[in-house]
Order: sequence, then structure tokens, then C-alpha cells
Amino acid sequence: MKITRKALLPALAALVGLLVLGCPRHETEKEKIARMKTFAQEVCRVWLEDRLKAPSTVKYVAEDTMYLGNDTYRTDGKVDAQNSFGAMIRTGYRCVAVRDESAALSWRLQELAFDSGG
Repeated sequence: MKITRKALLPALAALVGLLVLGCPRHETEKEKIARMKTFAQEVCRVWLEDRLKAPSTVKYVAEDTMYLGNDTYRTDGKVDAQNSFGAMIRTGYRCVAVRDESAALSWRLQELAFDSGG
């Protein structure tokens, strides 16, 4: 069976279309940082709630996450949560999370500090 150029052209066009439209595009550095900021904020929440007396009562009042470079992200925020006596207390916190490139979505806690001044 001989393959003619005329028969090959539609197949080649379909293959090119599939490659161009079907392949995921590469994200920009800015998009990657924005995505990782979200992950960093979430892992900081897990570490924070692990240290609260009543984690089920937590309400996040304010949070700001920034990229510090070298896969390091800092989240500053305030939470309202019950203390040991059941009173809602506002607490400020700072969490620094470092992404571990050797494992998928693995993070290391560098710092978690509380400021009871709220």
C-alpha cells in the first residue's frame, strides 16, 4: 500500500492540531508563584490549627502570603479562635513555609510565631 501525500496531509494536520491544542501549556513563573502561595497558605493553616486549643472554632480574619524567594513563602494573618476557657481570642501569626523540590507538594515549616496582641 502506497501512502500518497494527499492522504498524509489530513493526518499530519490532525496530529499537529492535537499537539498544539491538546498539550497543557507551560505556566509562567508568576502563575507558579501564585499557585504555590495558595499551597503555602493552606499548609500554614494546617500547622496553625494543629497548635490551637480549639481548632474547629478558628475563623481566619486576615491573611497575606508573599513570596520571599528560594521557594520560601511567608503568611501573616489573624485568626479568631476559642482559648482554653471558651472565649474567642484574636491572635496574629506569622508562618514561613519552604517548599521541598525533592518531593511533590512537600513543605517544611521554617517558622510559626504567634502575637497575642491581635
